Amino acid sequence: MQTHQARLWQVTKSPRQLQEVMTEFWFNHFNVFEGKEWVRYWNGEYQKDVLRPQALGNFRQLLGSVAHHPAMLYYLDNWLSSGVGTPEAKGRVKGLNENYGRRHAGGERQARR
Repeated sequence: MQTHQARLWQVTKSPRQLQEVMTEFWFNHFNVFEGKEWVRYWNGEYQKDVLRPQALGNFRQLLGSVAHHPAMLYYLDNWLSSGVGTPEAKGRVKGLNENYGRRHAGGERQARR
């Protein structure tokens, strides 16, 4: 609840409205479901420390930051990924989770235009 209230306050009181609109855009584009276990604990920091500072910046840097944030890694179950044939793959997901690549490949194509 505090995360939602802080976000609402930031959006309505900020003198940098373009940055807030773009932060909301990227938050929607690089969405993580806060109802998934631990993601709710990282959601506020994800927006505050990753999306907001880079909302008007370089897309490639934003993409890298989002890809490495614990909220996104946990949301996409990347902690279960492992290389095919590695000992760690026993009884777990065999191979790499490619959801992130499929989900955000369109965004990079858009940024190149």
